[in-house]
Amino acid sequence: MFRTKRHIVFLAIMVGLLLKGALSIAAVSEEDRIKALYLYNFLLFVDWPEDVIGEDNTLRVAVIGDDTLFELFEPITQKPIKGRKLIVERFDALEDLRSPCHVLFVGRSQGHIAPRILEKVKDRPVLTVSDMNGFTQMGGMVYFKHLACKEHTASHPKRFEINLSAVEHAGLKIRSRLLRLSDIVNQP
Repeated sequence: MFRTKRHIVFLAIMVGLLLKGALSIAAVSEEDRIKALYLYNFLLFVDWPEDVIGEDNTLRVAVIGDDTLFELFEPITQKPIKGRKLIVERFDALEDLRSPCHVLFVGRSQGHIAPRILEKVKDRPVLTVSDMNGFTQMGGMVYFKHLACKEHTASHPKRFEINLSAVEHAGLKIRSRLLRLSDIVNQP
């Protein structure tokens, strides 16, 4: 069932993009599609404290440094997820990043300012996610790794790295089903 749900979400995203004309399917790499699916699924398996969601019952996702991911997500903006409205916003610079957001995806192109980005949301219930090597060692919460691997092999058994200390410090909870699929690191 989990796999079928992912495929439905992927198809909905792709149909939305084609109708909107933002990207052609050929322009979207396999890694980008997988990244979008993983990020969407993380929204389903992470719990935020109720008092940070707000009266508008909206889950806000901010994307900085990955226009393709934003364009894959943008068609599902305003769609319900876990009974909440989903808003996805793109930011070009650290200075533009507004609060509150609940998820912050930092593209690998932002490695030069990633520590400053993480400092800006430190001590807030913001799930920080990236495809950047070393992200969890910087204090980020989730690193997508091995996205382009065609098969799950012994050399690439896990596709995520989760900094559980950072997650817990921010007051977030990641469900055990997702933790079992991840390598756990504990970095301050």
